[in-house]
Amino acid sequence: VTALLKQLEQLANEASKAGDPGKPVMAAYEDARLWYEVAIRRPSSDVPEYFLTKLSDLKLTPASQMLLLAQELGHPETAETIAQALLSNRKSLQITDHLNLLAYDLSPDTSAPSDLELTSDLERAATLAITPPVAAADFAELKLASLHPDLMKRIIENGISHHATRVANPPKELRYLEDINMDTMGPSTPQMYAWPEYRGQNQDAAKAFATPTQGRYKLFVFAVGPSCPLCVEQLKKLDAAKETLKERGIDLYAVTLSGDPAFSIPTVADTNRALHKGFRIWDEFSERPLHGVILINERRQMLWDSVTEHAINDVDFLLEEFSRLTKIQKNSKSLDGFKSLRIK
Repeated sequence: VTALLKQLEQLANEASKAGDPGKPVMAAYEDARLWYEVAIRRPSSDVPEYFLTKLSDLKLTPASQMLLLAQELGHPETAETIAQALLSNRKSLQITDHLNLLAYDLSPDTSAPSDLELTSDLERAATLAITPPVAAADFAELKLASLHPDLMKRIIENGISHHATRVANPPKELRYLEDINMDTMGPSTPQMYAWPEYRGQNQDAAKAFATPTQGRYKLFVFAVGPSCPLCVEQLKKLDAAKETLKERGIDLYAVTLSGDPAFSIPTVADTNRALHKGFRIWDEFSERPLHGVILINERRQMLWDSVTEHAINDVDFLLEEFSRLTKIQKNSKSLDGFKSLRIK
């Protein structure tokens, strides 16, 4: 609109200098000026209702914004008509509509006294529509935020309270979620790939990677070593949880490039990177080791495997997952992927 306004202004000036005002040009310039005022919402006494109607016909501006625009531009009757139309169909209102209606209803520009019952209804509707966490900054663009900051604060607080109540006592239509056990979902005979056997000469590795005894599990943590601060943090946390893992039937082992002791965790050295490469804890593109966490059962089936760029340091999450998996594991008859791994 600004660019068009400048172009028309230039044409009007040129026509005026030529001695011909050019009525079509001047009329277009007036239209552009009025559109400009509407676009930037600058109150002006000479913005006719025609332009509001035209803007409304474009159907690009939400009705509740048209309501505030009509009010600001000095057309209270149009604003009232739009407000009544919005309120006649509450089900289609969005949260911004509720808040804009509140701004209109509480505006000092409105000649009629504020309807306290309507204000309460709108506030409650806005509260129910809010999904926390929210803050006043989220409504920075709304007129209501600057005109009525106390009301905004109350709406937000009510919204958070409503959300907490809804979580504690979900409505009837959402309670079916409580009866769903996600662990029972999925295939009845899930395919679990087998962890390869180690057939190399490293005695420490042979002992660590041996098949777990009946009823027990092994957790292998592939780490870079002391040079990686994330690895150090991960191993330190796992070392602290070692006894907890043991009580749950999980024996912990670390595989590091340096071979330095990983606190009190039994450690296998991988100075030539053969174990990282052989067990595919390796980036084949950049030719460097990655971080890996592998949990296997007595059949060498991998219940959990993750190969990541960075070490997983949320040990509480890992413990929770390992406990869940060891409880619900379903031994598949399939041993797809089973193979022997011969590492020199």
